[in-house]
Amino acid sequence: MAGCCSKSSVIGNGVAAVLAAALLTAGTPAACQSNEAEAHARAMNDIAATPPQYEGPQDGAGEDARYDPVQNQISFMLHALEAQRMNAQALAELEADPRYQTYLNGGWDYFQSGEAPRPGEYCTASFWSHEGAITLTGGGSDYEGALLMFTGEAVPKPRELEEVRATLSQTGARPATVKVFVFRHNESLGNLGTIAFTVPTMEAALQGMVDDMEFAVSIGRREVFRMAWRDGTVARNRLRECVDQRAG
Repeated sequence: MAGCCSKSSVIGNGVAAVLAAALLTAGTPAACQSNEAEAHARAMNDIAATPPQYEGPQDGAGEDARYDPVQNQISFMLHALEAQRMNAQALAELEADPRYQTYLNGGWDYFQSGEAPRPGEYCTASFWSHEGAITLTGGGSDYEGALLMFTGEAVPKPRELEEVRATLSQTGARPATVKVFVFRHNESLGNLGTIAFTVPTMEAALQGMVDDMEFAVSIGRREVFRMAWRDGTVARNRLRECVDQRAG
């Protein structure tokens, strides 16, 4: 957030507010699910790979107590089965979560970013999957513009908000090179960066939305993002319904 504040004079108060709100939401579902699933899998693999140590007869077991040469193997098998059961349970729980299918195959989320937004403010639609996220978010009552944001692992991740030149290529339009804002997410949410393109009005952004669109973003000669969405007209209609609730 410090980066947003330090650049507010460059961005303008309205865009800075949208960008600050977007920092809280863009790309997060996919990253969280991915990191949590990977961390759980690593933990379970570590458990299964570390058999319990057999300590031999315990004190007071008596003179006839004998070392069982199969005990270590049995203990390990029971331990491994327990770990496998826990992995299967975790996977079953993950597959039961409706967000998991979105993570695998892609889908839309709709929300209003920021804290306690008023009707029609910060209306947001985000298409996300394991590949990243494409997010369109509007501003508050004092700002008519919007932000088109692309979140992914290959996007630069500066510690402070930076302004760079990037080229956007999208279905149905010529590539355009403009100034954009680049920032990184909290490291606890994954190794993700976001590029934010400003759009003059939300209505202009909505008019450009079609069902199937592919986007590619390059900085210099390096492509840092490529992803497509589907059902864009559904998202457009949902966003318009939200924006239309804005007062006067």
